[in-house]
Amino acid sequence: MSSKPSKIRSFKEEKETKVKVNDKVIEAKVIVTNISVYGEYRDPFGLPCVVVNTVVLY
Repeated sequence: MSSKPSKIRSFKEEKETKVKVNDKVIEAKVIVTNISVYGEYRDPFGLPCVVVNTVVLY
C-alpha cells in the first residue's frame, strides 16, 4: 500500500479473555500495537481499509 495512513489519537488499552476447552481455562491478553486507516482504499460498502496489529500474550 502506497497511501499514507490517517492519524488517530493514541490510546493504551489491554483486554483479557478466557477460553475454556475441555475443563482447561487459558487466559490471553490482547494488546493493540498499531492501527492504520487507509482512507483512499475502500471496500464495496465504502468503509476504509483498516489494519490492526496486535500481540497476544498467554
